Amino acid sequence: MDQILPSELKRLQSRKSVAQAKYRFLVNKRTMQLQALLSSAASATLNDPEEALANVKLIVQLSETVAECDGVMNEILSVTDQITQINKLIELHWASALAIALRKVSF
Repeated sequence: MDQILPSELKRLQSRKSVAQAKYRFLVNKRTMQLQALLSSAASATLNDPEEALANVKLIVQLSETVAECDGVMNEILSVTDQITQINKLIELHWASALAIALRKVSF
């Protein structure tokens, strides 16, 4: 317990940091895609099929980015939950070990 849990915590913290960085990147990407879509839609004419196709491609890219953001956020929440569970397990382990040690000292 003294070696496995701390190494698992370290691994989860690293995974969480990577997921958070990826999420920030994807949010910035989503913002840029929204701005590009808005700019393109504002300048597009109804009679320009190439412009309409470009708008459709931007919408598809945006939907993919939003779905990826949601997946990364789910990963961040899952890792955070696992970290919390491991920290609680470590606290319970130390409390139990302390209780056993105190019992041995009192006898």
